[in-house]
Amino acid sequence: MAEGLNNLIKALEEEVSLYADLFVLVDKTQQALVNYNLEELAKMLDSQQLLILQAAKLEEKRRQAQVEAALFLKMSPEELTLTILIEKAPEAFRGKLGEQQQSLLHQVDKINQVNRQNEELIVDSLKYIDYSMNLITGGGDEDKTYDQKLGTEKKDQAKSKIFDKRV
Repeated sequence: MAEGLNNLIKALEEEVSLYADLFVLVDKTQQALVNYNLEELAKMLDSQQLLILQAAKLEEKRRQAQVEAALFLKMSPEELTLTILIEKAPEAFRGKLGEQQQSLLHQVDKINQVNRQNEELIVDSLKYIDYSMNLITGGGDEDKTYDQKLGTEKKDQAKSKIFDKRV
């Protein structure tokens, strides 16, 4: 079991390192979004994609070590979480496994937080683009004025638009 746990610890260390690298790229992606630097954004997204592929390979390596540990503990690999493994592992491995688990969770939380902020930036940018396009093309909500005689709203057709929709 010691070899399997050492393999698992090594895989976790590699994952933590990879997620730290991914966090740097996600943070740079945010800066590219804020600065509207599309070239840098494309580079960051390509780099992230490569790291995500590496993460999938590392995840498989970690999963294989987890299967070995599950077999040793006479448990189903699907039942064996890292938390359960930490509880059942020999004392010599618990500290290192717990440390790697916390590091991994911390990195994933940081990435998720920046990703949520990036998502908000993208949504706001898309709303702004949509608003701008509606202003340019005259689409969306048309201006309305209140007709005092009829007590109703009427559309303001007299406003000029930059582009004529009929073209």
